[in-house]
Amino acid sequence: MTNIEIINKGESSTTEFKSTLRVDLKTNKPEKHIQHAVLKTIAAFLNTSGGNLLIGVEDNKNVIGLDADFNSFKKSDKKDEFQKHLDNLI
Repeated sequence: MTNIEIINKGESSTTEFKSTLRVDLKTNKPEKHIQHAVLKTIAAFLNTSGGNLLIGVEDNKNVIGLDADFNSFKKSDKKDEFQKHLDNLI
């Protein structure tokens, strides 16, 4: 199943959308509670049958991408910084 198909089906017990990994879109700043929500979802999937976590998608299925998260990192390779940060959180 493609990401578009997953998004079109919407959230369920095995699919969760998160707008960002760490940035609060109201303040445009990294916040620990945002990261915590992502990690809780990962833990829930690990403790059940697994699932799909799509970061950069709002609950209403609107795809906003990862720019907010990417721009929260200082180094030039934003994608690498994002991936390393997620790995370190896990």
